[in-house]
Amino acid sequence: MAFTSWPFDFEPDGVTPQETTEDQFRHTLAGAAQNGVGGADHLEVSALSDSSAVSLTTGYGSVAGYSCYNDAEAQVSAPSNSASQARLYWVVLRLDRTARQITPAIVEGAASSSPQLPALSRDPDTVFEEPLASFRRAGGGGGITDLVDYRAVINPQGSRAVSSAARPPYPAIGERIYETDTGREMYYHSGTWHTVADPSYPTAWQPLQLRTGYRAGPAGHTPSWRYRDPGTVELRGSVRPPGSDVLPSGTYYARVPTGARPAVWRRAPAACEPRGVATMSVGVAPEGSADFLPGQIVGTHFGTPRWVSLDNITYDI
Repeated sequence: MAFTSWPFDFEPDGVTPQETTEDQFRHTLAGAAQNGVGGADHLEVSALSDSSAVSLTTGYGSVAGYSCYNDAEAQVSAPSNSASQARLYWVVLRLDRTARQITPAIVEGAASSSPQLPALSRDPDTVFEEPLASFRRAGGGGGITDLVDYRAVINPQGSRAVSSAARPPYPAIGERIYETDTGREMYYHSGTWHTVADPSYPTAWQPLQLRTGYRAGPAGHTPSWRYRDPGTVELRGSVRPPGSDVLPSGTYYARVPTGARPAVWRRAPAACEPRGVATMSVGVAPEGSADFLPGQIVGTHFGTPRWVSLDNITYDI
C-alpha cells in the first residue's frame, strides 16, 4: 500500500480498529506545533548563587513534536571551567528518542579567548536540543555570568514570542517571531530576519529646519519629516519664501537633520502654486554634495510659484 493516513477510528475497511504509532503521532504534532515553552514563566532558567548548577522553574515545553512538563523546581549541574580561557554554554531541553524522554541539559562550548556558543544537535529522529538559555564561565573555575534567556514562547495564534536579544539560533526558512521587547513581527529568509511590522514606525513628525526667512505655506501641515520605516524618510507640509517673494529656483528651502539624509541625491516631482508653472522638482542633498550642504532640500522649477508642497515625498536613507 503506497499511502497510509491517520488518526482514524478504523482502517479503510471500516471494521479493523486503527493503531497510530509514536512515529506517526509525533510527525502530526511536529507539523502542527512549535518548539518552545508553554508560557512566559515556564521553564525559566536562573543560576544558583554558588554557580554549581542552574535552576528551571515549573512549566511545559515542546520539542520536535514531543512534550514535557516540569512539576517542581529542577536543577542541572553546571560543569566547572578548569581551562584557562572562558567558555560559553547552552541550557537546553534535550529530546532523546533512544532514551524516550525530554530532559534539561547543559551543552559546553570550547575554551577560547573569544568563546562561541557550541553547535546544538537538531536531528528529530535521534537527539534534538531546544535552547532555553546561555551563560558564560571565565577560565579557572569562574562563576556563571551573562545569563541570556533564549526561550521561545509557543503561540498558537501565530509567531513564537522571543526577545530581540535572543532570537532563535536555528531559524527555519519562513519562520516568524514576535519580539516581546520591541513589538516587532519578523520572518526569516536567506540568512536574515526581515521586519514585517514594527510599532515604532512611522515615528512622530518632527519640524524641518527652514532656511532663514522661509516659513510654512499658506495651507496644509507645517513642514516636517518622519521615519516611515527604519530605512525611509517621509516629508510633508509646504514652504514659501519671505514676504510675497517668488520661490527661487536652484536653491535650498529647508534641511533635514543628520540620520535622515540620503546617501545619494533623491529627487521627486512636487506640487506648487500653479501660477505659470510647468514643472517643479524637489531634491535632498546627500553627504559629500559639491554644491549643497548634506540634507538641504533644493527646489528646481520653471515659472513663478510662491510655495512648494513636500507632501508624499519619500526617499531611502
